[in-house]
Amino acid sequence: MEVEGRSYQTIPQKMPTTVGSDELSYLFTRGIIEDQPEISFITIETVATLPEETGGYYLRWDVDEAYYWNLTFFPNPFNRAPPDCYVFGYPDPARITLVDGDLFNNPGGKSTQIVAQRKIDESFLSRHYFNVRQVSNDKDAFEYWRRIKELVNNTGSVFDTPPAPVYGNVYNVNDSEDVVLGYFEVAKVNLTRIYTTRADVPFFNQEVCTYSPERSLDDYPKTCLGCSEFKNCSNDTPLWWFDQ
Repeated sequence: MEVEGRSYQTIPQKMPTTVGSDELSYLFTRGIIEDQPEISFITIETVATLPEETGGYYLRWDVDEAYYWNLTFFPNPFNRAPPDCYVFGYPDPARITLVDGDLFNNPGGKSTQIVAQRKIDESFLSRHYFNVRQVSNDKDAFEYWRRIKELVNNTGSVFDTPPAPVYGNVYNVNDSEDVVLGYFEVAKVNLTRIYTTRADVPFFNQEVCTYSPERSLDDYPKTCLGCSEFKNCSNDTPLWWFDQ
């Protein structure tokens, strides 16, 4: 790989041969989350079936979310609804869930893990997906993510700049003093999805985009007026949206 005239390589990686599976569930509750008391939030949990091996495997869970966002429907002569709006993100970027298979002696056994928690907001007024990936990687990758987890627990999220560098497996071919961060990972992945609808949420959820003739345009949040106000969004329905 060439970057600004500098050449980078990675230590060779081998694809793991096995990965487990996930049985997902969710729980709505109120309590302390992100150091805020009495917050309504959802917990995504998996009862994971571990690989059919006695140790020698290393697992991590990645979770992203996708939800339908209701833009404000302003009356118009053609009764034309606003375009569809799908928003994508990460519900719990500070959480890194890991399982070291060397600590288990139960091939095909079960392990219960919380993989994400998220505050309830207007995004739960429509279908809200959580896409959970069980990632099987090697011991070196597992150790990299374990060190990242230690740093994240002392900082903020996996997307924040760590206070001290965690070296991965990428290096400058011609300059050993060049500090390179990040990890090139070859992994076996099992994807499982779960979603909620408005009827599932047991708490009152304020609608902020509902049209009212008494509201001026400036009274609506910008996200009610255009899908492009979100960082990661699309007007196109994901191909898998109605698979479940």
